[in-house]
Amino acid sequence: MNETRQISEFNESIFQIQRLHYHWVSIAKYRENGQLLRAKWKLDSIEIELKYDAKLLDDKEDTKYTKKLKELEERFNTALKNRNLKEIYDLVREKESILREIQQESGKGTKYKALGEDDMD
Repeated sequence: MNETRQISEFNESIFQIQRLHYHWVSIAKYRENGQLLRAKWKLDSIEIELKYDAKLLDDKEDTKYTKKLKELEERFNTALKNRNLKEIYDLVREKESILREIQQESGKGTKYKALGEDDMD
């Protein structure tokens, strides 16, 4: 049986980047206002968006992002159970940092160019 691999003619990545941006803006607002549970829920939404990318990076580069996120969730559960606001705040910041790293490493973050390159893409 001869199978042909099909690819999508529609690239959804720009919409994912827009959704991620919306979530990052919300997270900053919630974190700054002390709404840590809302910030955590938004981070969970970003994790869902980037979960496949995290797995690809883990498989390709042995980054262990999936394991880090799972361990972080366990620490969140403990902090929430103990109502430890300082720990919850620190975990929100840590998860945000990890997810931003995944976004960047997966090519969905900031685009860099060498100094002196023209602006023509």
